[in-house]
This record gives sequence, structure tokens and C-alpha cells, in this order.
Amino acid sequence: MQPQSRRLALACAIALAAWALLVFGLGARSLWVDEYFSAVMTRGGPLDAAAAAMSDFHPPLYFMALNLWRGAAGDSEFGLRALSSAGGLVSVALMGAVARRTLGRAWVLPAMLALALAPAAIELGRMARYYAWVMALGLLATWWLLGVARAARAGRPSAARWAAYALSGIALIHTFYFGAAILLGHAAWLAQRSTRTRRVLAAWAAALAAVGLSFLPWLLGAVAGQIQSLEASAGAELSRSAFGFAAGLGMSAYTFSVGETIFPWNPLAIVGLLAAALLAGRALLDRSDGRGRALLGVCAIPILILALATTTVATSTPFLNVPVRGLFALPYALLGLLAGLRGLTRRGLRAAALVAIGLAWLAGNINYALDQQLLNPIYNTPSRQAAEMIRSEARPGDLTLSEFDTVFGYYAGRIGPLPYRELQPLAGTAAAILAQRPARLWVVSLGRDRTRDADEEQFRAALGTTYRANPSICLAPVDPVYVRLKSAILRRPAYDCRLSVERYDALP
Repeated sequence: MQPQSRRLALACAIALAAWALLVFGLGARSLWVDEYFSAVMTRGGPLDAAAAAMSDFHPPLYFMALNLWRGAAGDSEFGLRALSSAGGLVSVALMGAVARRTLGRAWVLPAMLALALAPAAIELGRMARYYAWVMALGLLATWWLLGVARAARAGRPSAARWAAYALSGIALIHTFYFGAAILLGHAAWLAQRSTRTRRVLAAWAAALAAVGLSFLPWLLGAVAGQIQSLEASAGAELSRSAFGFAAGLGMSAYTFSVGETIFPWNPLAIVGLLAAALLAGRALLDRSDGRGRALLGVCAIPILILALATTTVATSTPFLNVPVRGLFALPYALLGLLAGLRGLTRRGLRAAALVAIGLAWLAGNINYALDQQLLNPIYNTPSRQAAEMIRSEARPGDLTLSEFDTVFGYYAGRIGPLPYRELQPLAGTAAAILAQRPARLWVVSLGRDRTRDADEEQFRAALGTTYRANPSICLAPVDPVYVRLKSAILRRPAYDCRLSVERYDALP
């Protein structure tokens, strides 16, 4: 077999492996709250999806695409997430194309393999959200930019390539607002001496202006109308603080290095982090070739923007969610690490770094499959399992209560008949229940970083006058070591169960 044919066969094998990982167990988990929003917002037609996106402070492109997709794939968990898995597969292919133009032909297959196996890409890239497609569109824009830069060095400027770059940016910003930050991150690449010319910089600025102008109508129609609600939304834990900003950056570095499904005190995570730090340091300190430094810069600029936004503007987004929102920056972090690997001259050190990161990734991916060592338990909210359990044990006259972000109401409507009432506000709900007096109550509740202890105590005290509480059933326990560390950081008790079910029996 010719070398080119062998490389093509290996690339196809990596793509098949990536697809297998992206669809394995795709429908097993319940939707978490943001995926639930995707399901609700894409009911009706494409224009309905666009209107829902506008009312929910999101651009329309992904939601319109998901609306069309679910018409063919269905609205099961698998069907809703399969569009994102397709975006992850496209990202793996584009990763190879970008690697060829940044690190050289020899690094195409390693780059594809890195993105295919990265725990962050597998966990976050298959969610029924826009994350994977923002990553793919960002890689596409980067590929066009690299082509323009190469043509400029050869004295062959191309208006068509710049137009394609601008169109990629337009698709980016209409899929996720902050996705356009990757275009600003490209400044780190253009800052290299080999590509910095006045003509290239002027064309890049013009492309950015075109992207901004294309977004202006949506900005005026959607964003302006949501400013008040954005400002009024409750801040997440540690928002509006320097510590929250630093935590967002640190969480992103950790997630991109070893993933979110391995605890930092796990020995494999420690050696994996050390290996990633070694490779990043080698890339940053390489004076002979600034490509690794530039690639890490392309990653760092969007993450800095996102971390700053979550502590100043979009404060309802916790720092734990910075990596998933910034998943589109992951490929450049991986390419930067590969550049550092390329710069290592000692084969033993190179092999040790690969083994260390590989073991951490293997452990993280196994933990993800087993729902273990989850740094962000919100992604594992077994609402469907709760609905199925209650449905199997419920009697006529029972009533189930939960708050909307448990997503229990979504599943109660799908597996019914299961009488359900949204638990909000707590005091008003308790009064209505006591007036109705169902025979038994089921209460499905989430563990929360920000609790409402006074309201919950008042709610339960009101029920206690008429109902007897049974022991709570925890469907998603949180690791006890994780709970203790989190409690120490927050200086108050952290929740030890992501989703719990309680049953109240009416007193005679």
C-alpha cells in the first residue's frame, strides 16, 4: 500500500473510532437542563425555533438545524444528541486539516486521534447543544485563515478565501455568540512574523467587521431585549469575583488537559497534568518555532473572554461551565500540546508524556462511561430514571412535585400518565397541595450550589402538618471526598446527592 493510501486508511479508521465513541451509550443518560431547553425550543417549525432562541438569549442557527434534524432522527435522547455527535466527527476531520497547515503532514493523524480520544470532546461534544458545531465551525474558519496566510506568503492574496473565512465567522456567531471569540484568538497566529503583513491584518479586520455587521440585526432584536433579564438573573456561586475568574481559567486548563471525569487528587490525573504542563511549557518556550505558542494563544484568548464574561455579564453561568461553553478552544490546546511534544528531543521523555496523558484520558473516559468522578454533576441528572421509578410505584391519587430544572416534568409527560405539578414557588405550592390533599406526594429535588434553606424548611414544615415523610432515595450520589473539598471551599455544606426522590404519605 502506498504511503498516501495508508495515511488515508488510518484517517478513516480514526474517524470510525471517533464516531463509535461519540455514539456509544448516546441515549443512556437523561437530558440535563440545557439539553431540555434544546428539546423544548426546537418544537414546531424552524421559524418557531428561531423565535425561541431569540427569547432565550441565543442565536438561531443551531436550534433551526436541530429542529430540522429531529424531524428525521426523532426526539429521543439519542436522536437529539446525534446532531452534536455528527459535529464532533466533522471536528475530528477538520482537526487533521488544521494540523497539516500548522504542524505539518506528519501530525495529521496524531491530531485527529487526540481530538477523538480527548475526554472533554467525548463528554461535552455529544450533548444536545451547540458546543460540537461551534468547535467544527471554528476549525473551519481557522483552516480558511491558514490558507489565506499561506497564500499571502506566496504573494497570492485571495479575496475568495477571505470571503469564506468571513462566512465561517458569520456561521459561528449565529451559532454561539462567544464562538466568534475564536476569530479574535486568530490574532495570536497572525502575530507571527511569517504571517504579519499590513494587507493580511487589514483583510482580517475587514472580515471581523463583516461578521459584526451580519450580527447587528440579531443583536438589536434579541440581545437588547434581554439585557434587563440578564442583569436581574441570580449570580452563580463565586461569580463577580477574582476567584471565580481564576477558577474558570483553571477549570478550563484542567478539562482540556485531562477532562472533567477524573478527580484532581487521582494519581493518574496528577501525572497527566504534569505531562500536559511539560508539553505546554515546551511549546511556549520554543524560540525556534512559535507555532505552539501561537496555537496555545488561539486557545487562551477565547477562554479569557469567556471567564471574564461569566464573572461580569453572564453571571448566572458558574465557573464549572466555562469549559463546556469554550469547547471550541479545545482543538488549539491539543495542537499546542502536540507542538510541545514535537519539540521534545528525548524519546524517553516524549514516551513518558504520552503514556501519562494517555492513562489519564483512559481513566477519564472509563469514569464517564460508569458515571464516576464527575467534577460537574449537573450533566448526570437521572430524571428519566426517577420518572420510571415513580411511575412503577405510584398509585391512583398520587401527585409528583419537582422544580422545572430537574427536567422531571419533561419525562413525566413522556412516560405518563403521571400526575405532576411544578414546585414553584415553594410556599404557594404547599398551600395548594394542602387544599387538594392527595393521598401520597412524591418530591423530586436537585442538589444545589445555592440553596434556599428558609423556603425549603417552610415548605417541608407545612407538609409535616398533614404528611409523614419517608426516607429520601438518592439516585445520583456525589463522591464524599468531592463533597468535603467543595464544602471547605464554599465554607458551607455542599450537596451530597444530585437528584433525590422523597415520598410523603398522608396522615390518617
